[in-house]
Amino acid sequence: MTVVTKTDVVRVTQELWGPMLNLEVTHVEAPPPEIPDGFIACVQIAGRWEGGVHLQLSSALAQQVAAAFLGVEPTETTWSQLRDCAGEIANIIAGGIKRLVPAPSRISLPSVAETRAAETSPPVSHRSLHTVFDHGGERFVVTVVEAENSSAGNA
Repeated sequence: MTVVTKTDVVRVTQELWGPMLNLEVTHVEAPPPEIPDGFIACVQIAGRWEGGVHLQLSSALAQQVAAAFLGVEPTETTWSQLRDCAGEIANIIAGGIKRLVPAPSRISLPSVAETRAAETSPPVSHRSLHTVFDHGGERFVVTVVEAENSSAGNA
């Protein structure tokens, strides 16, 4: 990773989860876990730096996040709210990462998909920085993917 460090990802993620969602998360030095039942939300960053941010979390954690985000009880959330909130959280994290990469850049709208264990890894042709977090025993992963054609190294 030429521009974004693990420390940056930890800071941006914890700034969101703590003050905005009032949920405590800790960074965990571990390989990314398989999350076979959940969501992966992706936001692309384009401009002088090319890449993206992927948020992968279980459906159980997505339910907690959606409840905190919407100010309702977890049992009151719907499946579409879980998807929407996963996308919005990825979008906010990507916005924080976008501030760290060379300008000008822009972020895409988030895309969200349900995950299966075999579908969860970003393409191997990209440089990826995986950062694992824990909230109440539920682990999630924020991955910053830098496209091979990114000009950040030339900045």
